[in-house]
Amino acid sequence: MRIDPRTGLTTQYRVGHLLTGIAVQGRTVAVSVHPTGSDLLAHLNGPVLQVSKNDWFVATDPATAAAPGSARQPWEQQLQYATCAPLLGYPDAPAPAGWRLVPEAAAAWPAVSPDGRTYTFKIRAALRFSPPSGQPVTAATFKYTIERALSPALGPDPPALSVASDIAGVPAYRAGSSPHIPGIRATKDTLTITLVRRAPDFPERIALSYFCPVPIGTPIVANGLQDPIPSAGPYYLSGNLGGVVAVLKRNPSYRGSRPHRLAAIIYREQPRTSKAVTGIEAGHADYVAEPDPALAPGTALARRFGQPANGQARRYFPTPLLATDELAFDTRHGLFADPRLRRAASYALDRPALAAALGDLATGNYLPPGMPGSRGRQVYPVSGPDLQRARALAGARAGHAVLAVCGDPGCIEAGQIIRADLARIGIHIQLRPYAGAIVSTTTRRGAAIVLARVFAPYPDPAAFLKTALGGRIAHNRLDKLTRLDRHQRLAAASQLELQLMRGPAPLAAIGTPAIPEFFSARVSCHIFQPLQFGTDLASLCLG
Repeated sequence: MRIDPRTGLTTQYRVGHLLTGIAVQGRTVAVSVHPTGSDLLAHLNGPVLQVSKNDWFVATDPATAAAPGSARQPWEQQLQYATCAPLLGYPDAPAPAGWRLVPEAAAAWPAVSPDGRTYTFKIRAALRFSPPSGQPVTAATFKYTIERALSPALGPDPPALSVASDIAGVPAYRAGSSPHIPGIRATKDTLTITLVRRAPDFPERIALSYFCPVPIGTPIVANGLQDPIPSAGPYYLSGNLGGVVAVLKRNPSYRGSRPHRLAAIIYREQPRTSKAVTGIEAGHADYVAEPDPALAPGTALARRFGQPANGQARRYFPTPLLATDELAFDTRHGLFADPRLRRAASYALDRPALAAALGDLATGNYLPPGMPGSRGRQVYPVSGPDLQRARALAGARAGHAVLAVCGDPGCIEAGQIIRADLARIGIHIQLRPYAGAIVSTTTRRGAAIVLARVFAPYPDPAAFLKTALGGRIAHNRLDKLTRLDRHQRLAAASQLELQLMRGPAPLAAIGTPAIPEFFSARVSCHIFQPLQFGTDLASLCLG
């Protein structure tokens, strides 16, 4: 707006965009603007998926991707799966094929040294980043990417540090005494990574989204870049207006085998999930996934679209996360030091009611159904309590115990259900709420039972059991698991889960947290990759 200082007359100039800056030099006025949604969608040819989202996540930097269990992690994981070309990745397929780790940017499975400490990757030729970069993806690219993800410039606790601190030389690099990580070397098409000790689960860890390649020279800033970063996978984030619209476009530089049928995927902010659902039913949008009452499993929408009917494909899916809601017992002190009583409590739980309160899929197993090694063998009932077995194990004993639950309404309701369930076998529960949402902490001072939600730190059953058990069995048993090769590790973790459920029962699994997904009638080709949240966006088709 120009204001005449003599007359006060104003003249408006419409730039058609969101104004971000203004500068004046002499008689010239320059303005800077953000692109609009129309700008981001210009020149698109082909099918476009319309996604509704409560709020747009701003973390577009792989190095600062959300950790498992954080509120935005599932959607960031879904986006990274569509845009990333990691060294090793997981196929666009349901389990069990989707559990198989395969070379992606790597030309083949890495060669491993006889001592199990050094992994040597050959990088595929002719890989390039998306526009506007076009930079080749090389061994040096991955060296830069891994060092960037572990850089002290990201802050004191970058998420990659929790899964890659065993690369040789990381402490010195983090301390600033070394400009590079000595354990990472890049020569032509060869990337070599050396660990401080043998770790057969390293391939699962290097496949995480923190190590999605970024162009050499991508700035390293605390909390990560907020602007789009060129990517090497099937899609790339071409624009991000932060809360209004974001656009993934098909990557013209991608030459891999993963599907990329859509011309673009558009995220539009829709704060009210109920309105997003209405828009999808009317055909104005295509996809929404939210833990919201409008999409809850018991709604009319879930009943109507949760099963194929009248020649129509299924459009509603409660999608499980790699997590388990559990009751963690104090196995060392008090009432639940007795394993028979822990098993009695596990038989007494009304898991369907608890799952409904927490938005879960009912389960009695420790390992989530999407986790490699999970076999779904039922030891405890998931259709309702087995009071006959529970009372036989509990006997005539009566006792009192404190149950720690989060202060959210769902947790309080679950706590009340647990109190009623255990009262039937003579255990009287006092609820002790803690502030905030449910977390993964499995011990609390003065509590004999803790309701916890445990997420997999990465897709490995041994790592998950170590987190879920929280020291309730000897660490050396789990440490032995981590030293086994992948096939042996999965089989041993599955066997250990079964032994624990049948024997000491240090936990009582309640359910698997799930986020409902709802699609428009024109969406098909659904693939639910078990280790990445939600539908595989890269594989979807539009009719």
